[in-house]
Amino acid sequence: MSCDPGSLDGPDPATTHPPLMRVATARRALIGAFLFVVVVQLIYWIWIGNGLGKFSDAHSEADALRSAAAYATDGLTSHHGLPRILYGGRFPDVGTISDHLDENGTVKPVFRTGFPDNQATRDNWVYTHYPPGPNWLCGVMARCFGVEHIRFFRLLPLALGLLATAVFFKASSKVFGADHAVLIAGACIVLPMFHTCMPGLHYEGYSLALLLLQFSILIGQLWNSGRQRLWHWPVLFLFGFVQGWLSFDQFFVVTLLSLPLWLLRRAEGATPSMRWLFLTAALPCAGFGLAHFLHLAQVAGELGGWHPAIEEFRRTAVERADRSDLAFPPFLEMLLRHVPVGSGYFRSLGLGGYFYLREVLILRGGYFGPFMLMAVAMALPILWFRRTRMTMIPWSNPRGMSWTLSWPGPKRPWPALAAALFVSLIWWLVMAGHVAGNSHLTVRHLFVFYLFLVLAVVKSISVTKGAVPLG
Repeated sequence: MSCDPGSLDGPDPATTHPPLMRVATARRALIGAFLFVVVVQLIYWIWIGNGLGKFSDAHSEADALRSAAAYATDGLTSHHGLPRILYGGRFPDVGTISDHLDENGTVKPVFRTGFPDNQATRDNWVYTHYPPGPNWLCGVMARCFGVEHIRFFRLLPLALGLLATAVFFKASSKVFGADHAVLIAGACIVLPMFHTCMPGLHYEGYSLALLLLQFSILIGQLWNSGRQRLWHWPVLFLFGFVQGWLSFDQFFVVTLLSLPLWLLRRAEGATPSMRWLFLTAALPCAGFGLAHFLHLAQVAGELGGWHPAIEEFRRTAVERADRSDLAFPPFLEMLLRHVPVGSGYFRSLGLGGYFYLREVLILRGGYFGPFMLMAVAMALPILWFRRTRMTMIPWSNPRGMSWTLSWPGPKRPWPALAAALFVSLIWWLVMAGHVAGNSHLTVRHLFVFYLFLVLAVVKSISVTKGAVPLG
């Protein structure tokens, strides 16, 4: 392996690389990758059966299924469409119900501050801290299939996930070439989170699918400027709205996804317009904002006015931005015993950072396994050196195979990767308390950073066979 740091005044690497494989071979491999996802999801769906998810967020799924029973009984517009996640008492040891009721079976006062008196009962209490989209979708499926057939509920997020995967693979093939799309697809399907999210009943499965669809539209627009279609713009708004109706923590991921793409295109030497960047950020942002305004209107209708609804949102925002009740692990307490982290924002920031690092560094973890670290390791030479060459010389072959990493553009891609990391981590910086308590959900934001690492590496790879004689 040899590395040439180059110089700022020296010649730039070639702007194109030869194909990595034949087009027909790449297309067959891409189809094989998609079929692999289908088979894995079919096996996973059968294994989950009629219970809660094996690797998805069982806490949120139990809440969603209880609220689905409420919607099925009283209608999808009951209680202004807000979910009742304690309804019926199903799964009594899983989810919010496990700590929200007192010994008499009524909702603890701390959880119904500012609520009407009738919400002290379990079946009337509404959940206001999260958009109702996933719960409402479960309600729709409960009315279609009955509350007991949980396995059928999973067909909706599963179908959306498979559709998004197919569109993502096809868009990557059209934009980057089938040979590069195979590597991008392979880097995605080896991630545990790519599979464990897909049939989830809460927002994580839907959100990942919508992110892949949004990414597919954006790369098509940016790399093929002539293919911008009028329908793209309302669809980007719709993506923002649906993501906002499903969750609140995807805000920065959805609204800022186009920024690292715009920077990556500039690193290739193109000059994408600022107008495109503005529109692709503003439209999802507007959709996201509308979804949350409608959620606020729901809460105002239920609590009897805008003032109590705004106060409820304010209390929630303060809690999520600052406070976390979780304790530091003992060894972390020992390391930080001389650091005045206090009990507010900085303590939550430290906890969230620790949980993120743990998920990335655990090589058998349920999100990235060893592949995030591998992607970082492969991207570093691209950022540091002008050209990196790795040569493999098998004993049976008198000539070797040379793998070269060199970014095919006049500018380095580090601003794009830095922007992708920022998009992945900004929720942790802004809502540290929420991340500290829900890192198992928000760590999925790092998929954006991983995807851009993969893009940078894949676009830099070139392979030369029989170019290195043994001497």
